[in-house]
Order: sequence, then C-alpha cells, then structure tokens
Amino acid sequence: MSVITNNISEIEITDLKLILITVESKILNIKFDINTLINDILQLINKETNKNSEELLYKDYTLPDDIIRIGCNYGEYISEKFIELNTKVKKSNRGRKKKEKTITKRKQQGNSKYFNSQITFTILDSLNKKKGYHIKLFANGTIQIPCVCDENVSSSHYLIEYIIDLLNMFDYVKIDKLDDITIDIDKTKSTTRNYNFTLTNKLLKIDLKKIHLFIENFKQYCENDKKIDKNNKFYLESIDTNLYDKYYDELTTFSIAQNIYSVEKNSSLIIRFRTPTESKPKKLTAVMIFASGIFNLFACEDKKQALLIQNILFRLISIGKDHIFYV
Repeated sequence: MSVITNNISEIEITDLKLILITVESKILNIKFDINTLINDILQLINKETNKNSEELLYKDYTLPDDIIRIGCNYGEYISEKFIELNTKVKKSNRGRKKKEKTITKRKQQGNSKYFNSQITFTILDSLNKKKGYHIKLFANGTIQIPCVCDENVSSSHYLIEYIIDLLNMFDYVKIDKLDDITIDIDKTKSTTRNYNFTLTNKLLKIDLKKIHLFIENFKQYCENDKKIDKNNKFYLESIDTNLYDKYYDELTTFSIAQNIYSVEKNSSLIIRFRTPTESKPKKLTAVMIFASGIFNLFACEDKKQALLIQNILFRLISIGKDHIFYV
C-alpha cells in the first residue's frame, strides 16, 4: 500500500488486484476439420451413427456434467444447465434509449453464430457452478481461455483436460497415430492480464479534465528535453517540475503514447503506455482513470509490468495531487 500526504488529506492507493487473465495454451499432436469434428462430437454425445463414423456408437464416453455447451458455426450441443444459467430475467425498457450496435462485417462460416475456425466449449468452474469458461479450440490445437481469475495460469489445466478426454475419442485428429504418442498440453501462458487499484479515501475525487492537462504537461516535459515553459499551452504554474526530475527514471519506465479525454464521449481518462515486446514492438497497455478514483489496467504482459505502471501512476498523482484532486 502506498501513502502520501498533501494539502487535501492523506492519500492511499490499494494493492494491485487481478481482474482477469486470458490464458493461451497448445494441445500437441492434433489437427482436424472443424465441420467433421463437431458433427462427430454431437453424434458421440447423442450416441447416434452416420455414414462417416459408424463406430461412434460403440465408443465408451459420457459427457461430463460440467461441459454445458459445445458449439461452432456448423453445429452445437446445449445442455439444460446452460439454458438455466443464461436465461435472463426480462427487465422493462421503459425510458431507456435503444442502443445502436455496430455490426462488423467478416467472412461468414456456417450459421455465423460463433467465431470462425474454432469450436467453443463452455465448461463450469470446478468450485463455482454458476460460472462458466468459454474455451476456444482452434484446428491447429491452440486453446484460448478468457476470464481466468488466478495468477497461476496452470490452474486452468483441468479445463483443457476435459477437452483432451473428448478428443481422444477420435483417432483421426491425431497427427502421429502411434500408441505411445499422446494428445497432451504444451506450454501455457497468459496473453493479457487486467488489473485495477483504487484510492482508499472514497471522499476524494479526480478532476478528469485537470488530470488530462496534468498528464499532458508531463508528456510535453518528456518530449521537450525535460523542460516546459510558459509558451507551451500545457504549462501549469502549480506543478513543480523538479519532482519530474527527482523521479524521472521511475516515471519513464514506460513512455506515454496517448492521453485521451473527451467531455462529450468519455466518463474516464484513457492513458496508453508503450510496452513493446519482441513479438509486438508496437504494443500498448491502457489505463482507464475514473473520477471516483478507480484505475483499471488493460492488456498487461504480467504482474511485474502492471506494478511498474501502477508505480508510474502513483508518482504522477503524488506530484499533481494539489492540482487534480477535490473533495
């Protein structure tokens, strides 16, 4: 927990809290046609036969209760449990303006209900049976699991094991069909991590217009050889730029690429930091700052990176505290 004292009150920010992780993994030794596999899965579940897979009738497999949906653009299985969990209580729309949805044009496959080129498995959490993970399996064996709420990405392996058990019912999905070469999980990693933290003093509010000007003041300072004068439209007399110098190394761990605020469009300030990686040299990590004192971090590489960004933000609001806060 970080603490500073200013003329308004004592300011604290909470520890970083994980919101969710998107996990990516790889199932080794598989390749398949999505249309063929979904049809065979549906017939295995229903214990029916067809001209392509008469042997499915004799496969000894019972779908686990925790798998409540399997679907793609060529067919789907939906359990009663899935329907139960996804039946929403109808609310009155009286007085609400209808939201216009932006429709993205993309190449259509099958019924276009799902994302293309993958099969989605909805599997219940091992502890919370009201929570389901929507897991995407691609034809090359890549697995994506959004909304994992555990720093340990291997905690999601049990979800992948459900899928492997099902795939083992179909020999043709194996690239190498030798008995001693199995379908197995390769490395598991997080592709994105979202975190947040807040001001602990709920009476304090952030003036979004002022913090936008303050962040732009700092950005201009960095981009103009560590100086900003009265001729710059973002010059702020109340800001002591000597503090920029004092914490310069910390403040510039990641440079600010964008600082966006629109009174008409936004209920938050959006800051995007440059966080390049070897595979994504133009990668940006976004922060949304709300007037209520909530800071949301999106698309962090890992917790270490998120902590560094949190520290930058804390140092900045420490410097600009008398300018940006109000009660």
